[in-house]
Amino acid sequence: MDERLISILIFIDQQQRQYGSPPSIREICEHFYYASTSVGNHWLDQVEKSGLIERIHGRARGIRITDFGRKEIDHAVATN
Repeated sequence: MDERLISILIFIDQQQRQYGSPPSIREICEHFYYASTSVGNHWLDQVEKSGLIERIHGRARGIRITDFGRKEIDHAVATN
């Protein structure tokens, strides 16, 4: 699995645990120093296509980590 996708997934999980909701696209962009929200949206699309998250389009912060995503988080934490 691409390290960038895992990094984004872990950030989403951390934000959800800390604040009770997933980050906005703008917060993801700020965290990863992306110049525009279109770049952040591109990477969220890639995370979704890989099966790590599901996005609820039309809903602010509409991101849900899938069971597969949870397993990848557990694997990443265990190997680091």
